[in-house]
Amino acid sequence: MAVPAGIRALLLHDTALFVGDAASAEIQLRPGADRLLCRLRYSNLLVGISTVSIPLSLEQDALLRSSGSSEFLKPVVLDRDHPGLALEALLDVWKVPGNACIFLAAKIDEGLEKTVEEHNWNIMQLHPGGKEYHLSLRANPVKDLHHLLSAIAKLNKKASGDSVILVGHHMKWSREKDFLKRGAFPLLHTENGLSFVPMSPDSALDDQFESIDVLLTKPTDEIVSWENGLFSHVFHGIKFSESFEKVASYLREHPSIFVIDPLEHIVPLMDRFATQDLLESIILKMNTRYQKIRAPQSVKIEAVDQPNFLEVSDVAKLGFPTIVKPQIACGASDAHVMAVVLRKEGYRGLQVPFPAIVQEYIDHGSKIYKFYILGHKLFFSVRRSMPNVADLSSNSPAIVFDSLKSLPVNEKHAEQQSFNGEESTSQLDLEAVECLAAALRTRLGLTIFGFDIVIQEGTNDHVIVDVNYFPSFKDVPDSEAIPAFWNAIIKRSHQ
Repeated sequence: MAVPAGIRALLLHDTALFVGDAASAEIQLRPGADRLLCRLRYSNLLVGISTVSIPLSLEQDALLRSSGSSEFLKPVVLDRDHPGLALEALLDVWKVPGNACIFLAAKIDEGLEKTVEEHNWNIMQLHPGGKEYHLSLRANPVKDLHHLLSAIAKLNKKASGDSVILVGHHMKWSREKDFLKRGAFPLLHTENGLSFVPMSPDSALDDQFESIDVLLTKPTDEIVSWENGLFSHVFHGIKFSESFEKVASYLREHPSIFVIDPLEHIVPLMDRFATQDLLESIILKMNTRYQKIRAPQSVKIEAVDQPNFLEVSDVAKLGFPTIVKPQIACGASDAHVMAVVLRKEGYRGLQVPFPAIVQEYIDHGSKIYKFYILGHKLFFSVRRSMPNVADLSSNSPAIVFDSLKSLPVNEKHAEQQSFNGEESTSQLDLEAVECLAAALRTRLGLTIFGFDIVIQEGTNDHVIVDVNYFPSFKDVPDSEAIPAFWNAIIKRSHQ
């Protein structure tokens, strides 16, 4: 089959999406069809679903509605005697030639196949290998529904003369779905030549990695457990998901694969001990010019099980309150379980994972500045944060909380919902922060990351309280963030 000028449209035969008997209402979506439909919805491809002679059954329609797919799938009924008429009408609506379209089916009779080819369409046939599937000699076999997207991406890359950068992405489904909905992962390549295709560790990785130019991952989401102790420069203390372990193992065996970003560059941000050391080192070099920028005063502790804990550690020097954060900074279920310790009794039986880092509690007017680095672009937003010490009231000597779910607040603090934009940023030294961002970018060697700053009341110190990899940057309008995201990938891939 000749390589098309580029695939712009896809017509799914109902046999490619559904399994079971529609007549008896025992029908369901084929495995993987729900994710395929979600990806196609945001692929920028024109997509339709076809049946022969009769419209979709009520059961089929209900399944598509429940998956949120009926809104974008154009229904097409192929007349058994004259299927070409519907194909011609569809091309008129889509405004594309037949060689820019793919017809995908699991079962296709010879007459329909001949008609599709006569209209210059490309045929792909789902062929898991079972005997019930007829494989035409003229149709390209597709191993599974996931393989379809990769096949389309490779055809378009070949048709483009390799001017398209094919980005394979591997991340947990909830994260991928979020980026899909924001238009960040289109399969049909963007104006600046990026095409995104999901990776599947359940399929052969050799074939997938052979076709992509760049791999985009978010390993901080893939941590399932960790062992106590420093793990900044070795990976033995971190256990990733089985899916990511397959990818990571493949990358170790094939170090020439281009990754955004390399795992060894990301690991220090998984460890709050390492992050603190990194910040102190960078700030030491910056302080000759920007004395406002600093890391929080902190103490690293292994445990608080000694009766005289405060006497044998330097924690008492920080005063009260303090904030206690686990060494593991992301991924693991308890990475965000923290505590504000108001009095020394609060350290007794403290329910925070250890080892941990104890930091000074900084009065910052309940404002936190979230910075996002996408390549060489810097964005920021202002969010509501924890209250000042005077507004922290509790009968307990320690307040334990999950920072991803809620923050310690009082009634007065909870009522304050927003900030005046100008007033919120009047104290921010953006020049100093930009210098910090550049230093972090150089030191970490990362393409996409973020950090949080609070401004200490009274001193105006800009205190960096967190650094994280590949934040969602949802606070930045997609019209600005997504092009910057794409440009960051392009520039990094050309380095």
